[in-house]
Amino acid sequence: MDGAQMREIRKKMGLTQIQFGRLLGFLNPNTMISNMENGKAPVTSQTERLCRYIEKYGILPEYVKEITEG
Repeated sequence: MDGAQMREIRKKMGLTQIQFGRLLGFLNPNTMISNMENGKAPVTSQTERLCRYIEKYGILPEYVKEITEG
């Protein structure tokens, strides 16, 4: 998976970089997601697995609300 594929998954879900980064568990979500999407940082195998899981199964609406509200 490359950054463009990750961006596509994030956008399909309607999440910002910060929201998606929180969902994936990053401490500095905006910077990490931006760097990965723009090829400045590699998409790790763990991040790829989580993205594929989210793409396949989605996430619970309650959890989306939680990460959206911070």
